[in-house]
Amino acid sequence: MPLARDQDVIQALAPQCPDTSRTPIVPNNGGANENLNGLVREYCPKGKSLAHVNQLRASLIAMDLNRRPRKRLDFHTPARIFAMLSKIPESRVLYRMR
Repeated sequence: MPLARDQDVIQALAPQCPDTSRTPIVPNNGGANENLNGLVREYCPKGKSLAHVNQLRASLIAMDLNRRPRKRLDFHTPARIFAMLSKIPESRVLYRMR
């Protein structure tokens, strides 16, 4: 089961990662969310059918987005930050497809 260890990873990272889900209490996350939406729109323009986006294509889009440096992460990539916090080699983070 590919997701069997997700809870273990979440519990291991919880002390190091603040909850950044977008809630009315945390309005400053709106900009990051809107920025990510804009990045996703480069691959899936608004109004275009998503019927052509299969799991492989979605995984490739996610992998590409996770390789892009983010100002909010001090110009590190999300994959690098996740790899540093989880102590998983970055190459495994980027290329895991399932």
